[in-house]
Amino acid sequence: MKPETIARAQAVDETYFGNRPLDQLVAVLLSQVESLRKEPTRLNIQAQTGDIQFVLVSIARNEGWDLDQLLADTTTKVENRRRGRHYYEAHITINPVFGRKLEHFIEVCKPYEFRVATLLMQKRKRDTPRRSKNDSFCTGRSISYSDIETRMLALVAKLKAAGFHVQRFKIESTLLDSRYDDSKFPLDLAKLPEKEITPRAPASGALSGRKEK
Repeated sequence: MKPETIARAQAVDETYFGNRPLDQLVAVLLSQVESLRKEPTRLNIQAQTGDIQFVLVSIARNEGWDLDQLLADTTTKVENRRRGRHYYEAHITINPVFGRKLEHFIEVCKPYEFRVATLLMQKRKRDTPRRSKNDSFCTGRSISYSDIETRMLALVAKLKAAGFHVQRFKIESTLLDSRYDDSKFPLDLAKLPEKEITPRAPASGALSGRKEK
């Protein structure tokens, strides 16, 4: 937006609406988003985009924030993420599936943008009474942790409802090689192997902060 356009919007907002509580402004913003959800037509999206911009100008004016600086900071953050190839990777492991069951697994994962590995992953030397030595798994990626977490947890619930036996799921930061636990959607720890209950240390190398000996 041009500086003069922002200044005009700020003047109109101050004259006709004055200073409003932040929660009231957020409620107005959410009402615009709800309108987009109910009527996602091109014409309505264009209209609501203008309204949303006005509300954002109002929030910035009320809170004393610099809109230009906020946008510049976010742009820099996105550039740094892309430049560093920083993204989160989610993995969901299930009991091995074949044939039509594998095809069903692939179809269930598609809406959540998770890719199913066509080859089995061998995680242990031999079969155990509770688990095969091999696993089927799928992987999803995003530069946003909240996005990949939401998609992963929704897919885990969908897989369970569809009769798949989910053994494990996790999110990794590929830049830091760190792991996040399943605390928001816990699995039964009593049914997990010891090596999956106790996370391993990050791999050595430049991205882990550990030096190889």
